[in-house]
Amino acid sequence: KNLFHFIIHVYDAWGNSTADTSNFFSIYDNTPPEVDVLSPGEGFSVPEIEPFIVRWVHSDNIELFGHLFEYTSDGVVYDTLLETVYFTQMDSFYFAVGGVTNTAQIRLTVSDLAGNTATDISEQFTVTDNTPPTVNLTFPAAESVVSIGDSLSITWNDSDNVGIKTISLFYNTSGDWATITENTADVNEYDWIIPNEPTNNLQIRIVVQDAVGFADTSEVSGITIEIIYPEIEIMSPLINSVFGIGDLMTITWYDSSEIAADSVSLYYNTGSGWSIIDEQIENLSEYDWIVVNEPTENLQIRVIGQNFFGYSDTSEVGGMTIEISYPMVQSVSPVPGAINFRTNEFYFNFSQPLDTSTVVSENVQFESEHSTDLAPTLTYIDTSTAIRVSFDDDIVSLDSISVTLTDQLTNVYGYGLDGDGDGEGGDDYTTTYHTSMLADYDGDMAISVEDLSQFIINWENDDYGEELGPFVGDMPHVYVTPDGDYNYHDMGAFALMWNWYFANNILAFTSYEDEGLPITIEAKHDSIYLDIPQDLSAYQVQIQYTPGSFFISSSDDKDELFLTHEEQELGVYTIMAQPGQSKLIIPIEIRGREASISISYKGITGDGKLAGKMTKSMTIENIPDEFVLFSNYPNPFNPITKIDYGLPEASNVQLIIYDILGREVTTLVNGVQEPGYKSITWHGTNAFGKNVGAGMYFYLIQAGDFRQVRKMVLLK
Repeated sequence: KNLFHFIIHVYDAWGNSTADTSNFFSIYDNTPPEVDVLSPGEGFSVPEIEPFIVRWVHSDNIELFGHLFEYTSDGVVYDTLLETVYFTQMDSFYFAVGGVTNTAQIRLTVSDLAGNTATDISEQFTVTDNTPPTVNLTFPAAESVVSIGDSLSITWNDSDNVGIKTISLFYNTSGDWATITENTADVNEYDWIIPNEPTNNLQIRIVVQDAVGFADTSEVSGITIEIIYPEIEIMSPLINSVFGIGDLMTITWYDSSEIAADSVSLYYNTGSGWSIIDEQIENLSEYDWIVVNEPTENLQIRVIGQNFFGYSDTSEVGGMTIEISYPMVQSVSPVPGAINFRTNEFYFNFSQPLDTSTVVSENVQFESEHSTDLAPTLTYIDTSTAIRVSFDDDIVSLDSISVTLTDQLTNVYGYGLDGDGDGEGGDDYTTTYHTSMLADYDGDMAISVEDLSQFIINWENDDYGEELGPFVGDMPHVYVTPDGDYNYHDMGAFALMWNWYFANNILAFTSYEDEGLPITIEAKHDSIYLDIPQDLSAYQVQIQYTPGSFFISSSDDKDELFLTHEEQELGVYTIMAQPGQSKLIIPIEIRGREASISISYKGITGDGKLAGKMTKSMTIENIPDEFVLFSNYPNPFNPITKIDYGLPEASNVQLIIYDILGREVTTLVNGVQEPGYKSITWHGTNAFGKNVGAGMYFYLIQAGDFRQVRKMVLLK
């Protein structure tokens, strides 16, 4: 209660009184109520959703005001079930809870009018599952048709208030249920391979079960399981095909069934019943068969395919011919023609397997124009029906070799070689090879700067497979016996091959269009100077000149490999070399006043590529051995004539024209001139540029101590 106060009355002995009232004051309730939840108690169990009663006792010093009922399934999170106000006399409550649990509890809170509260929690109790699961098969449907070996996707819908624990699938084709899968959960689909049990009434059953043990079942029936047979069709050989004994027949087939044959067996029949080719082999859709020695006009081939489930199908083809055939050479390696002289193996592939006893040297014959003794080793290779012919050493360079396979080579059935391919045995097969030249690395049948470049590159890279020496024999027909080292044997072999080649072949001048990096070329009356790049592997220089007026002397070269050749009748001088000095000096001699020449250059880099090429034409003026004054030309003249003279050394030169009376007409030259042949033209004028009259004139040259006079006539 609020607003309390006291009133005090005081009386004396005579009965007089007085009174006084205190101030208002409040009285508060600080005593909480008490509550005790009696049920459900420990070990109490109740089915899910079914109502049960909760009982309690409570008390308070004044009066209860309300109750708050809460529920938890895990002891952590509480949900409100009921909140009451002014129902102070409640001591029980009916309710039902959902969700299976072993840790259910009720929490009850009571409050009085003063707001004081008290709480009590029940003992843990159990809520049990009493709701069974449900399941419904959704696929396959009744009267569906499936095939043996198909993958059938079985689907279903299921539900449960708590959750499905196990799912089991079963099937029935003969009255007894068999397991498809068990203890599957948390899925709604299962792929099942249809078993080899043909039927018109396949039944499928699904059973689901929850954790309590409640279960539900769904079934479908009337499903058909069909047999799947292979569908074999022979694609080759075709009817009317013709084969020779020992030929390789490729049998091919196609299986169009959904379940392809797992294995196949092949048979043939030539008129006396079926014989086995091969049985129970992997289905690769192709088989190579050596045609048997059984001539016939009605060969039959049979292919039987069997799938994994044991069902089979057969395909046949007939009307084919087996005729006697003779082994033929199908391919040759290397191909007949030009070959490298380092070749030491030859392969001859045949159309049929050979009788190995006939593969002997008498039946595989080698002949050579320049080889003295060819003794190859013969090997028969079964897998490729080929004869390998191998030599211990390289064969002779620049040689012609003929190979003859005689008709005594027979197949495994005793039929002799068909050398000319006319379908009849009994004739030889002959082919010819031409070996390459020594040092002709690019195979163009010429020894060029490209070959020298490759020789240098091989040397610097230690490519011992391309050695040129040591060698045995005379150029160009030699045996090379490599020693695993590049030395004077190899260099000498290249030089000798160069000399042989140009002694037997005319080397014409090659004029190049300018390409790549040029070089500097200069010339004087006695020498030609060329700046040669040092990063080249090889270079070639050619000089073309007029025979009889131009001569080339030996060069005091310092190059490592320096080869020269001169075609004097053509006027072509060739140098082929490995760079060793930066400037190449070629001594020359000119007979006459001058010489017109052409010089071509080609350089090859260290990796065998073109560095540069060019052609340059020039005129080289000669220097005379002594002073000389030549007759003017023309003479007589009108009004122009040319006067030539020669200076063997630098001189102070005067060339003066005089008339017949000895008077000076004009001075044509007056000054120091360099050595060489000179020419000056007089136009018939005097020192003042006026034309002179017709008559005889004299011209005088004074050069150092040399003095000479000649006469000329001007006509008008």
